Amino acid sequence: MLDGTLPKIPFVASNSSGLRTAGVLPVPTWDTARKPLGVNITGFDELHQLISALMLTDALRRSRF
Repeated sequence: MLDGTLPKIPFVASNSSGLRTAGVLPVPTWDTARKPLGVNITGFDELHQLISALMLTDALRRSRF
């Protein structure tokens, strides 16, 4: 990636400590994530809330406390 090329999507990677994660996910991946949750994504607000919920869940899972 240092050469400026973008990875194929979906792309998810964590740093060596596991405390930071970045990802690029296509719309069909979000559709797959939302369906079991019963979330109907019709606009930005619903998707933004789903992303925030997933980030919080991941942070709590990784927490040492």
